[in-house]
Amino acid sequence: MFLKVPINIVLLGLLLFTNTIMPYLYIMGVPLKALIVASITLMVVLQRSFRIRREQYWYILFYITIVAILFIKEILYGGWISTLNNNMILGLVIMLLIPCAIKKQKQIHTLATIIIFATAFNSLVSFMEYLNYEQVLSLKNVLYSFSIMGLDTIHGYSEYTFRYAGLHSSIFGFSYALAVALPLTFSRIIYDRKHKTIYIVLFIIVSIGLLVSAARSAILAAIIGIMVIFFSKRGGKLKVVPVSIVLVLAISFAIGLISSTSAQFIMDIFAGNDVRITLWTDLINLSFNNILLGIEMSYSDTIMAYGLDAHIYGNSVVAPHNSLLNALIRYGIIGFIGYIILIWINIKEYFTYRKSGIILSEDSIYYVILLSYFLNSLFHNASIFTNIDAWVYLGMKSSILQYRIHSYRNIQV
Repeated sequence: MFLKVPINIVLLGLLLFTNTIMPYLYIMGVPLKALIVASITLMVVLQRSFRIRREQYWYILFYITIVAILFIKEILYGGWISTLNNNMILGLVIMLLIPCAIKKQKQIHTLATIIIFATAFNSLVSFMEYLNYEQVLSLKNVLYSFSIMGLDTIHGYSEYTFRYAGLHSSIFGFSYALAVALPLTFSRIIYDRKHKTIYIVLFIIVSIGLLVSAARSAILAAIIGIMVIFFSKRGGKLKVVPVSIVLVLAISFAIGLISSTSAQFIMDIFAGNDVRITLWTDLINLSFNNILLGIEMSYSDTIMAYGLDAHIYGNSVVAPHNSLLNALIRYGIIGFIGYIILIWINIKEYFTYRKSGIILSEDSIYYVILLSYFLNSLFHNASIFTNIDAWVYLGMKSSILQYRIHSYRNIQV
């Protein structure tokens, strides 16, 4: 049965699974995800199926704009071109490749399922970590021997001893997977009646993983994502009672497992006691010093030069913890507006195709996971500038969109 699965889907599945759980694995000094992307590229080229979709040109233009900004800043100030994150070009390539590699609608469904199961698996591991199973640390030791990031980095958030990320190297990194997987699983509970019980169980597992991670922004992003799915449902009444019971039980059970310290940590941001508020205020004021292209020096040097003590934690400088501010500070108003345009394009695209009937209600999830990812990025530093996750979701969205447009045109004929 496995041999019948196209190699493209096997490679994409491997990419999604490893990126969800352990994104920093290396083989002979080369990132595993780079090797996988190179393999997919080769397959697509050999199959002569590479084609750039119309909506994807905006992202190519955006990447070129960011590179151009960095080149100009390199000429003016020096030291900027090296700040271009390799994950951005890798992510762009992945976004372009996914619609070319996927041949059937069910293959998109398969990739989404892998995200759910990978996140649920790591949620179980993080729960075992919470229960202090020594086997988890032993497994980390083995797996991260293939990584550039050692266990000191994995446990680098020592002040957050009540936060658990399983096999992932970062609580914050894993929070993105959790924010996306929970709405995705909820969508399956609604639309996949055949496997509804399985997805309810997976929903409970991911909920526990989310809560023991104490990732406040991910909790907020996941809840909003679920609400959007709920209200985007058309045709027939949603049987919310059994689903609501499961949600309440899962959340109540998980909350009972985490410490009072963790619970307080989750509540801090809603009470306005989070350091991010100070960071954001300072950086908005700082952005006006060079609004066109962004800061002249590196971020760390800028913070030191302006004496922004709230941004200094120990011997390191705290990043903005907001993807929009990251864009504004590093790439100026040009990069910021470019980022906003990409967000607006996806919003407009969704409502346009949804209204025309091209996108069905069950397809909304591919836009919802982008929404959840973006909402989480408003409280963290990862975004399309720094990791591949959002690019993968954009590729999946493009795939379902091209499939629906093709089906719609066939019906019209």
